[in-house]
Amino acid sequence: MRGLDGKLNGVRVHRLKDKYGTRGLPTAELELEDMRGTLIGNLGRGVPSIASILNITRIYSALGGITGLRRSLALAKEYAKKRVAFNKPLRDLPLHIVTLAELELTLRATTQLFFYEVQLLGRTECTALGVKGQEHDATMLRFVTPVVKAYSAKAAVHAIGEAMEALGGQVREVVLGAIWKHIYDGYMEDVGIARQLRDAQVNTIWEGTTNVLALDVLRVLRETKCGVLAVFKETVHQKLQPAAAHPTLHTAAAHVRTALDDIESYIYSIRHQEVMEAGARGLTFAVARALAGALLVEHAAWAAEAGEPGAEVDVAVAERWCAGGKLIEGLVVREPESIAQDVAMVYGSDAKL
Repeated sequence: MRGLDGKLNGVRVHRLKDKYGTRGLPTAELELEDMRGTLIGNLGRGVPSIASILNITRIYSALGGITGLRRSLALAKEYAKKRVAFNKPLRDLPLHIVTLAELELTLRATTQLFFYEVQLLGRTECTALGVKGQEHDATMLRFVTPVVKAYSAKAAVHAIGEAMEALGGQVREVVLGAIWKHIYDGYMEDVGIARQLRDAQVNTIWEGTTNVLALDVLRVLRETKCGVLAVFKETVHQKLQPAAAHPTLHTAAAHVRTALDDIESYIYSIRHQEVMEAGARGLTFAVARALAGALLVEHAAWAAEAGEPGAEVDVAVAERWCAGGKLIEGLVVREPESIAQDVAMVYGSDAKL
């Protein structure tokens, strides 16, 4: 950025941008003119040279949403112990508990996805080429990175919004002993959830929007001629193996296996590129939910085997996450006629794709 004389190296700062969130991380509009640089790779190969960095930045974006959700949910759970409605604390109202439980499911699932991806990144970085398992991990990392980032970032925005709603939006004054205190509910800046929500939104944009990442998933399938799908299935089946020793997890594991079969059938049933692209987001989310289900089952089996405190809850989480057809919700084949209708609805009856 600066030369030996301390002056900016051909950089002109036009302005700092006024952003919706992440205000603690300034974003500037820069102009580069006569900047001096050093070539560190081959000409014309800049993007391939930095592609591995995308794994790290996309993982970081996924983490940003998850940590925002964790903070917001912690506030919502603590608030529910103190806020009284209908003559009861919120924590004693079944509907409120159901709402918080859904947020807890989302947090646990996305956390499992995140740390699995971190594990893959660590193994690929620390394992030499040609060593057994390295190619498998590298393939999974390439496939899973856009999946985890897209799903976790998107889910976090919705979940943080729910956590804000769980605190309400009214400023109240209460007497604690002989002292008046202000109690600030969720929509107010004082609590901090508003900032979490604003900051989480950018994670659906940075390092690839949800749609860009979904198309990247299709790119991996295309580049590997769907070979990555076999690697993914093998990995998920391995994650489910410990469930065999725990009857309480059999149903959840079966749901994940069914979801895998449905995902595979979906991919191989589509012959038109536009149809595949139209359903790319649904496919990406289905892959994420199925993988999260396998990881939750694996974790619950470990907890039960080790006699960990809360193992029964871990089993319940796995069962709840994998229940019914939730894993493949939104995995729908959008036929050309449906896509044409979408275009007409958005841009008018005469519009064409």
